[in-house]
Amino acid sequence: MSWKETYNYWNEYKELDETYKEQLSQMTPEELEDCFYKYIDFGTGGMRGVLGPGTNRLNKYIIRRANWGYAEYLNFHVENAAEKGVVIAYDNRHFSYEFAFDSAKLLASKGIKVYLFKSITPTPELSFAVRELKAAGGIVITASHNPPQYNGYKLYNETGCQLIPKETELVSQYIYNAPKEFDIKIDDDKDYNSLINFVGEEIDEKYISSVKKLSIYSSLNKKKYKIVFSPQHGTSYKAIKKLLEDEGYNLILVKEQCSPDPNFSFTKSPNPEDESAYELALEYASANDADMIITTDPDADRVGVAVKNG
Repeated sequence: MSWKETYNYWNEYKELDETYKEQLSQMTPEELEDCFYKYIDFGTGGMRGVLGPGTNRLNKYIIRRANWGYAEYLNFHVENAAEKGVVIAYDNRHFSYEFAFDSAKLLASKGIKVYLFKSITPTPELSFAVRELKAAGGIVITASHNPPQYNGYKLYNETGCQLIPKETELVSQYIYNAPKEFDIKIDDDKDYNSLINFVGEEIDEKYISSVKKLSIYSSLNKKKYKIVFSPQHGTSYKAIKKLLEDEGYNLILVKEQCSPDPNFSFTKSPNPEDESAYELALEYASANDADMIITTDPDADRVGVAVKNG
């Protein structure tokens, strides 16, 4: 199909979300072509793209197609995958919870048990939960450190690791052969409670406990060390705050960046690799004569550290 035919397929779909219809009506031909000239790429890192309508955008219809392919892969290639289940986590971005819950329902509709986190959760904890629960795999809805208009979809295997290339290739083939996006239906009237299990505090506590066991200098007088911490409006606030306070560090929070804000309103960049991500934290460090700054990207699988020099 040409991009125009694909656009017409979407535009004529009677059940298309009204928000998407409105967005499509306001686009230029060039913008429409970019939305529909291909399906968004699925690679080793999963999918990541701008939110909005179209096959080259991130939306629930495209994520349903990816979940359909992932479910087929699990059922055909991972032993007892349906019984082992899939753990699903999500970050603070726009539509992250909606995409996560829709993913849970799609997998449940394919007979696969789901463990869905109750609240935003760091990606490393998702990896831990996959192993702790002995699940067949995991999903994280996140666009990592990308700008606010993005979201993404990452897949993990039963070791808690992102899919390795041969697994990615298989999943990609199932997604390629999946039904068209509007032909994948979820019966919202069906009760999926027997397959969707909500997890939260019990996994949080086990994760923090396991991280504490990795301490190298347990006898260190931590109270004398001042640490400025920013989660960059993302998922790491609760876990890192608890960890550092429990360990006895003198913790100073960058309060403006602690709320789970999908617009990242008080940071110039949520990427710890960018100097601009540290601007507000450096102000806190200077005002409090801090020894160290720690910051993470929104899904907390990337960390940046700055130390006092002199």
